[in-house]
Amino acid sequence: MRGSTRKRGKTRTAYYDLPADLETGDRNQKTKGGFRTQKAAQAFLTDTVTQLNAGTYTEPSKQPLATFMTAEWLPAVRGQLRPLTVAKYAQVTRRTSPDATSARSRCGNSRRGT
Repeated sequence: MRGSTRKRGKTRTAYYDLPADLETGDRNQKTKGGFRTQKAAQAFLTDTVTQLNAGTYTEPSKQPLATFMTAEWLPAVRGQLRPLTVAKYAQVTRRTSPDATSARSRCGNSRRGT
């Protein structure tokens, strides 16, 4: 894999190639911007290309933490934890999900404006 950096306005952007799409063979290029210096962009690019070559690169996810915990993580560790621990983790996850915060503000438990 390879990559490059370019200046865009006042910041730098790193461009790097992911493996080609297996079905179509199309090029798959990703970018990451916002680096203040060329050195910072090049350091990110070096780390990313090294991970790509080693096969350890995983794309960042936009999945919310609560969704990840309830759908993937909690079922995977359920057999290694005590039942009460699993119940507490599930309770904390429900409490921190975006839906729970909006429900809490509708119930009047919010301290905003007092």
